[in-house]
Amino acid sequence: MKFIANTKDLEKYIGKKIQKYFSIKGISIDSRSLKKGYIFVAIKGKNFNGNDYVEEALKKGAVIAIVDDKKFTSSKNNRIIYVKNSILALGKITKNIIKEYNGKVVAITGSNGKTSTTSIISQTIKGSSSTIKNYNNEIGMPLSVINASPKSNSLILEIGASKFNDINYLSKILSPNIGIITNIGNSHLEALKNTNGVFRAKSEIIQNIKSNGYLIVPSENKQHIDYWKNVRSDIKVLTFGMCKAADFFPTKININEKRISFYINSTYLKANIYINTSLIGEHNIKNILASCITHYCLGLNLEKFAMIVNSKNLKII
Repeated sequence: MKFIANTKDLEKYIGKKIQKYFSIKGISIDSRSLKKGYIFVAIKGKNFNGNDYVEEALKKGAVIAIVDDKKFTSSKNNRIIYVKNSILALGKITKNIIKEYNGKVVAITGSNGKTSTTSIISQTIKGSSSTIKNYNNEIGMPLSVINASPKSNSLILEIGASKFNDINYLSKILSPNIGIITNIGNSHLEALKNTNGVFRAKSEIIQNIKSNGYLIVPSENKQHIDYWKNVRSDIKVLTFGMCKAADFFPTKININEKRISFYINSTYLKANIYINTSLIGEHNIKNILASCITHYCLGLNLEKFAMIVNSKNLKII
C-alpha cells in the first residue's frame, strides 16, 4: 500500500480533476523502466525532455501521465494531466501527503554521512519508510515519499543541496519533526563557494522544523553551534561529537579493520550504551551518535537500537 493507491488519491494531492478512475501501483520518471499501472511524470532536464516519451509511457501501461509541455494543454486524453512545472507538481503532491501524514518525519542533510545515517536510522526504527537509494533532490525526495507506506510510523528522508535554497525547498515540503545536519564539509563548492556557504545552505533546514521539534548537529565548531542554538527558541538543539563537550559523545573507543566498539555517553541518558558493530571508521561513530539521538528524541528504546546496530543484519551504504 502506498500514499497514492488510485486516481482519487492523486486528484486530492495534485489538486486537479481526473475524469477516469484507475488503480495506481507506483510512480516513475523513466519511461524505459516504467511498469504497467504506474504514474509517469515527464521531467525536463538539461539533456532530455520526458514530455517526448509520454506516448511511449502510455503504451507501456502508464495509467496517468503528468506533463508540463504546452503542446498538451489542448489534449483530450483524460490520462494526461497538464501542469505548469512537473517538478513543482511532485513537490506539491508530497507536501499535501505530509500534511495528512500522522507519523514522525526525520530529515537528514550534511556534506557527508547523510546516506549512512539515513540507513542506520531507518533500519533501527521498526515500521519506518526511508529514502529510496540516495534519492535526495527535488525529484528523488518526493518519489521516496510517494512510494513510501502510509502505515509507516516514521519517514526517514535524506535531503541534499547543490545550491542555495535547495534544503529550504525540500525541508519546507517535509516540515520535519527532527532535522539532522551530519557535518559541514567541502561539498558542492562550485555553487556554495566555501565551507561557510555549505554551513549556510545546510542550516536552511532549521526554519522548517516543526515547533517543539529537534535539531541534531555536530559539535566540532562552536560558532556553528552558537548560531544553530540561537536561530529558534521553540526547538531543542542536541549535539554529537568525539569530545565531552557534545551532548552525546563516545568513550572507551576501540577501532580496528573489522569492527568499532565504544560507549555512548550523555547526561540525557540513565546509563551508557554499549556499541560493538561491524561498521568501521570514526565517521560511523558519529553517524551512530546522530542516529542514537534521533531514537532518544522519538522516545524509542535505546537498548533495542544498540542491539540492531550491533547485529550482523545492519547494512549501510
